[in-house]
Amino acid sequence: MTANPLVTIVIPCFNAAHTVATALASARAQTYRPIEIVAIDDCSGDDTLKILEADRGSDLVVIAGERNRGAAAARNRAIMAASGEYLAFLDADDSWAPEKLARQIALLDADPAMAMVGCRADVVRLDGQREPVNADRVPPQGPEAWRDLLHHAYYVTSEIVTRTEIARLIGGFADGMSTGEDQDFFIRLALEGGVGFVDASMVTMHQQPGSLSIRQRAREAAIVLPMIEGHCRDLSGRLAPGERRRIIGARYTTLGRGLYPAEPGAGARLLVRAILNGTEPLANLRYLLVASPWARRLKARLAHAAGADTLART
Repeated sequence: MTANPLVTIVIPCFNAAHTVATALASARAQTYRPIEIVAIDDCSGDDTLKILEADRGSDLVVIAGERNRGAAAARNRAIMAASGEYLAFLDADDSWAPEKLARQIALLDADPAMAMVGCRADVVRLDGQREPVNADRVPPQGPEAWRDLLHHAYYVTSEIVTRTEIARLIGGFADGMSTGEDQDFFIRLALEGGVGFVDASMVTMHQQPGSLSIRQRAREAAIVLPMIEGHCRDLSGRLAPGERRRIIGARYTTLGRGLYPAEPGAGARLLVRAILNGTEPLANLRYLLVASPWARRLKARLAHAAGADTLART
């Protein structure tokens, strides 16, 4: 009987003392074997490193960073230290279903041309509500998945399993990016081979305070858009002008709508660029109107008035 290939599970950690034990437990609960876990502490200011050191064993390699360099650099260090044929990424505040690796590795084993495999995920919001992630989008898969990954973000890091050889070949994550480095990594992986997909929710993400902050959205607009534009330029020989325009227009729309409610000026500029690009002009114009600050204030006043009227009647 042929032995299963080793899978290295990469867990970057920064101030994750409250969540990392759950992530580690879900990694060790995988039905797939053999595994090794490489956890990188990115110079945490809490007890993360102590928790990792206390849990160190034959299956867990702990690497302590000398200074905080960000998640991308931490993952790259783990990629270089990995002994496994495959890499699986697990953020320290996420957890996996027990059968995740088994189902994804089966797809990679069956198709040598496949570069990575994703799955679905749920997020637990700060209010405790559980919601599917990207439920309204079609998951990019197949040999041309890189086109869809340029068009829109779908996968999160904890969903992905890839081949160690390919991850090293493309140079890992772009550690100079403070956000969007996962999207960039997935695009470059998909350019090396096909993308597989397990149509089941195998990841639970936990929303962290500030994860949807306006500062984060503004950084995405400033960093992700130039990254996508750079890929489109590099791939101009494989992308028709109309497809490049649709990709950029879709990114203007997504980033603009995300930014507009809290930062109307910056969001509106992106949405206007989308409209001028010919991307969903009516829908984006409608969004500019209904999500504008004055429209939201009017809705709030009407809702308050309706509530006061109902109270007066009782």
